[in-house]
Amino acid sequence: MTLDSRISELAQVAKPTVAIIGLGEVGCNIVMYNAKRYVGSHKPRT
Repeated sequence: MTLDSRISELAQVAKPTVAIIGLGEVGCNIVMYNAKRYVGSHKPRT
């Protein structure tokens, strides 16, 4: 197995995780904008 094929295999199974923290008015607006449009795998909390 070559290094390139190993990297490709890992990239296919990797599930990136991103956390958004909204600070201040602009940060909160960005979080709400993404939440309303179901960005990511989770539905927004109501």
